[in-house]
Amino acid sequence: MVIGVATSIITLAVMTGFQGYFRDKILSAMPHIVVMEYTGAGVKDVESLRDKVARVPHVKATTPFVYGQSMVTTRSACRELLSGVLIPKLKEP
Repeated sequence: MVIGVATSIITLAVMTGFQGYFRDKILSAMPHIVVMEYTGAGVKDVESLRDKVARVPHVKATTPFVYGQSMVTTRSACRELLSGVLIPKLKEP
């Protein structure tokens, strides 16, 4: 019985650690907030916007990106495709 209880405790501890690890990995890859310009003209001064956002309390990082829409069609379906591409590293704000 002691071995069963010990095994359960160890398994629970390992699974809790994996849960935290994967949660942190997913959250670090997905932004918590996205700042966009919606008129279609694009952000005119990326560096100025990055500086403003970086000064907001608790903001850890900013990364500019290009976001676009396109359409994918097959013989039987037509779907919208949303894509985003990170811009290569610019100077840090």
